[in-house]
Amino acid sequence: MLLPFPIIGASGLSAASPPPPMAERLKVDGIDRFARVDTDVYRGASPTEDGLKALKRAHVKTLVCLRDEVPYRKMAEELGFR
Repeated sequence: MLLPFPIIGASGLSAASPPPPMAERLKVDGIDRFARVDTDVYRGASPTEDGLKALKRAHVKTLVCLRDEVPYRKMAEELGFR
């Protein structure tokens, strides 16, 4: 007796992609949970004044904040961040 199930060839299936590597945690005074995500991409909590100055010394140029209000906006602009 044959059952009416389709036969699926393995050639159409691909292996699952490996998960992306974890972000490399870095110690920066003034920024909690700071880490390198990619060569030129970092992430972390809202920076304090010391954190902003550390980012400036590290030649970071652009900051992205996902909050409605950015508590450090004025200081960031004064330091030349975009």
